[in-house]
Amino acid sequence: MPNSNNPRRHANLILALLIPASLACGIVQVSSNSGTITITDLYTTGGLDASGQPMEPDSEFETSQDRIYLVVTIDSPSPVPVGVRWFFGDELIYEEATRVDNAAYWFIGPPPGQEFEVGSYHAEVYLVQDPVRSVDFVVVP
Repeated sequence: MPNSNNPRRHANLILALLIPASLACGIVQVSSNSGTITITDLYTTGGLDASGQPMEPDSEFETSQDRIYLVVTIDSPSPVPVGVRWFFGDELIYEEATRVDNAAYWFIGPPPGQEFEVGSYHAEVYLVQDPVRSVDFVVVP
């Protein structure tokens, strides 16, 4: 990754969304108009196996790791928007959301020819709820 003195050091991270996986961790439940949404699994891993499925959970990676995957499994009566926020320390470096009906995984990687910076990272998953109210307003001269 770029030099840590560069304020835009994370602007060039490679991120992608890939769908299908199956997984194991804590449970989080949220109620919505369409029923209960449960995050049944959440973990990071260093790669995919030969069949394209995430490998075993891991939480420590070498700087030379080419990709770090975040795997999420949900139980929901219908597809729901799920988002992820990636952080390096307390700095938000990327945010993305997509509709998920069972499982999804995202990955993060350094720009080509570079390595991950040493330090603490975390990914925060959130369920994006449908709007419940709206208000109209006008801007006038």
